[in-house]
Amino acid sequence: MGDAPAHITYIGHATCLIEMAGEALLTDPHFGTRVLWARRCKSLTVDPAMLPPITAVLLTHTHYDHLDISAFKYFPRDVPMIVPTGTAAALHPFIQNPVLEVAHWISHPLTATLTITPVPVRHYGGRLIPGWRFRGVNGYRIQWGSHALYYAADSSYGTHFAEVGHLGPVALALLPLGGFLPRWASPARPINAEEWLRAMSDLQAAHAVPIHWGTFHGLGGSRREIQRLARLSSQRNLQHRLHIVEPGEGLDVPFMTA
Repeated sequence: MGDAPAHITYIGHATCLIEMAGEALLTDPHFGTRVLWARRCKSLTVDPAMLPPITAVLLTHTHYDHLDISAFKYFPRDVPMIVPTGTAAALHPFIQNPVLEVAHWISHPLTATLTITPVPVRHYGGRLIPGWRFRGVNGYRIQWGSHALYYAADSSYGTHFAEVGHLGPVALALLPLGGFLPRWASPARPINAEEWLRAMSDLQAAHAVPIHWGTFHGLGGSRREIQRLARLSSQRNLQHRLHIVEPGEGLDVPFMTA
């Protein structure tokens, strides 16, 4: 692939397609028109049937906006699913793919050039039916050749970002903005704009993309918080490191090449 840059497609909410050098990772796939009562803000612009061959799917937790069982029909049976400890049983009745539970801080090679390391985040998982089970939660540090990426779908601010940063700088971080509940109502408060920039610094992230916003009505961050993030980054002379990608759109990452 020579010097082809990486490409990130923010499909929406926590679903991101990360492509580099002929390999592809997909995070928390959700292609449905709604999550429980929350409808998609606009029609899906990415056809899941036209995705490139997927190297692996990364699942962060089993909340309904992150684990959509109907999405797995789009993946061949040999595509591995990387999931938090204690959550594989949530998938086994529905799919025949290999499901790999990988504990925090344990690096797992997927290919000769691609290694994932699940890392802690400050969030709570769980599937309401049957019972409040499958509660593991992961973030992921992704080592792709000489480049590192970070992905967290849901997390409040905490020391875990700096702990991941101690592993070394990351070229690009995909960080959630806002969350499922208002900050006053959530025991694990969603990240606001100030904390988002602090997390980017803690991770030693050269660049970052906000996710978990603009996809489902009432779920995730608001456009107002995205605008606040843009203003704050400009005031702190960080605007060159912030990349706001609309749901359904993509970003070439020229600072990451094969």
